[in-house]
Amino acid sequence: MTIIAIDYGNKRIGLAKSDPLGILAQGLTTIQWNRDLEKPLKEIEDIVREYKVDLIILGLPLNMDDTEGEKAQEVREFAKALKSRIGIDIIFYDERLSTVEAHEIMHKQGRKTGHNKDKIDMIAACVILQSYLDLSDKRKGDLEKMEEERDDVIVLEDEDGNPVEMVVLEMLNHEDKTYVLLQSVDEDDEDSYIFEYEEENEDDVMLLSIEDEDLLDKLFDLFIDKMDSDYDAEDEEE
Repeated sequence: MTIIAIDYGNKRIGLAKSDPLGILAQGLTTIQWNRDLEKPLKEIEDIVREYKVDLIILGLPLNMDDTEGEKAQEVREFAKALKSRIGIDIIFYDERLSTVEAHEIMHKQGRKTGHNKDKIDMIAACVILQSYLDLSDKRKGDLEKMEEERDDVIVLEDEDGNPVEMVVLEMLNHEDKTYVLLQSVDEDDEDSYIFEYEEENEDDVMLLSIEDEDLLDKLFDLFIDKMDSDYDAEDEEE
């Protein structure tokens, strides 16, 4: 799977791509633009085709209190335009402090950031992508461990009535409802699935599909934040 990350800015857009194994992020380019949306959309579309990109990670500039401001909304609008143009999945990823880390990397390399603004944005995209890849690798290890234990595996049916084994990655409560994040144990299926979870009793559980795309996006972000917090807590304990 080839993944690219985007560090969005209203003057410059940094891009990075994963290596073939999905382990390391490497810088691609920085797109210069001046409110002409067609320019970055066209260049990203060309990159997606050239590298046969399967997934895009788009940095989302959240406030330090986890709220979204004007810049985050601007990024979401850009994502809508990009998604309608290229048609592949886009995942928002918390990019707070990625630019700060990019500056630190430049300083360690002995480069002056004031004369290397293009590099800053590209490195920031690398920081975003590497963080995503590292987190995905850790989750993959956790998923394999969960699959071995088989404690959280449930069996659903696909559209053709065939059984599909799913692992419960996480559960959360949002606005008085419970939601569950599932992952197929099939290595060829890398998608995650979110359902509303209703439990009448211990033996009567229903998983309800969610049609609201905005709600799904919101829930996905909440699951990412929750799992990030869980991983951070585990690291502190270790």
